[in-house]
Amino acid sequence: MKIAFIGKFKKIYDEEGKALSLEKLGHEVIRFDENLFNQGFQAGWNNNTDSLISYKPDVLIYTKLRVPGALQLVKKAKENNILTVSWFPDMCNVGRWENTAFNINWDTKDISQCPLANSDLVLLPDGLNQKDWRSLGINQHCVRQGIYHEACFIGDKIENFDKDIIFIGTVNNGFYKHRIPLVNFLAEKYKDKFLHIGGQNPYEVRDKQLNDVIKSSKIVVGDSVSVPYYWSNRIYETVGRGGFFLHPDVKGIDKEYEVGYHFDIYKNLEELGSKIDSYLKDSKLRNKISKEGMKHTLKNHTLLNRSNQVVNIITKELESRRWFNGNV
Repeated sequence: MKIAFIGKFKKIYDEEGKALSLEKLGHEVIRFDENLFNQGFQAGWNNNTDSLISYKPDVLIYTKLRVPGALQLVKKAKENNILTVSWFPDMCNVGRWENTAFNINWDTKDISQCPLANSDLVLLPDGLNQKDWRSLGINQHCVRQGIYHEACFIGDKIENFDKDIIFIGTVNNGFYKHRIPLVNFLAEKYKDKFLHIGGQNPYEVRDKQLNDVIKSSKIVVGDSVSVPYYWSNRIYETVGRGGFFLHPDVKGIDKEYEVGYHFDIYKNLEELGSKIDSYLKDSKLRNKISKEGMKHTLKNHTLLNRSNQVVNIITKELESRRWFNGNV
């Protein structure tokens, strides 16, 4: 399959992990940098849409498609029989897509003007609302996030690292304000044995550094928005690196990971504190759970798994269209 991919490819945790995984499965991926794409669109020059079409890909994949002329691009790709696919990493409310292409907000009244909503396939980590999406004319499939397979390794222990509990994630007064009570609870209860790692503080870490921090700590605490059958990438990124993970009790997550065997859950802060105290005393059980969780993640929840799922969805869509076109 020949795939044109618009995204960011300098970091493995952006779209490069997906692109490399698709290539490892044997597909040709032609990368287009989102930050450079169609930058001369309004002036009529440097129009990458034409060069993309000239490659004659089978499929055009993008995430948030924050490029000039996005809607025209989607329409032109369709006119040239190129399947358009939004492989979107985050949760969205049904009928409302916020802060995607140029901060456009849309609902059912202006859905015709949203490039992502006009895609032939929309792949979201939403396992609950497929019927509702499709009632809007959006061909949505649930595709979870995942960890790049080469990131699944045990890091090196950091010398003099003395933090037992870590929380990884941005905390602010905006979208992530619901995390403030959680981080405050952990900081107050565990004091200098707790470390917050994430956006907007000096301890943000990525790549191998993250593996090393997870190896050096004992317990990683997670967070999730309160939406059934949705959870962030943090579970794959943590458990896949061999971390012992405590995650909020979200409906459906036990379909992917076995509670008490691959990770554990908490329902409230009181239970979280109780479980942390218990697991801190039982390193044997912690290590057993983290080992099984990592093995399970590497087998089932890497970007190779997700890319294979995406290719299967695309292939079925293409085959159904060919069948229909040959039998009208």
